[in-house]
Amino acid sequence: MSPARFLPQRDYLSLKATFRRLVILVGGGNEAAAQTRVGQQVLDRYGSVSPEHEDRFAPIDVIADLEAACGEPIVTRKLAELSGHVLSPLPSHAGGSAPLTRVTAEAMHKVSKVFADLGAALENDGYINLEEDQQLHDDIVNAHEVLQALDDQITFERIKAERERGIGGGGAGEASSGRDGGGRKHS
Repeated sequence: MSPARFLPQRDYLSLKATFRRLVILVGGGNEAAAQTRVGQQVLDRYGSVSPEHEDRFAPIDVIADLEAACGEPIVTRKLAELSGHVLSPLPSHAGGSAPLTRVTAEAMHKVSKVFADLGAALENDGYINLEEDQQLHDDIVNAHEVLQALDDQITFERIKAERERGIGGGGAGEASSGRDGGGRKHS
């Protein structure tokens, strides 16, 4: 890798491995090539760790095409992880199709699963192994997603109630500003 790189080499190798998994999820090299603007050989180079290809990475439009084709943002999720962030989907059920009580119950279930799995992992031998770490990571990501959905559903319910009573904001500026009517900033 070039000495001007910021991340450790293992992170770049991890990105290449994640890209290879993305190609597999799309259906392999031929199918992936049919879903984007580059051919199978170029896709192979993006995932290759051989010295002649170690500095070649997939452009963002190719990643976007392939993630859309397979329905999983696995490279985007890896990039978020490498920058210390968690990727969570935009909630699809805020807006009344999921009552607040159901979203709350789901959030409670997902959060309790994190602690149950953590307790079980530590109960075995007092340590967390790789498999347990991966399970806990997945549990935490799932809990984060449902907690974000709960936050969005609460905001939706408040805005809906304010509109029904003829009070408060809840106008169109909320969505475009990235803030809800209560002044909370959403990122």
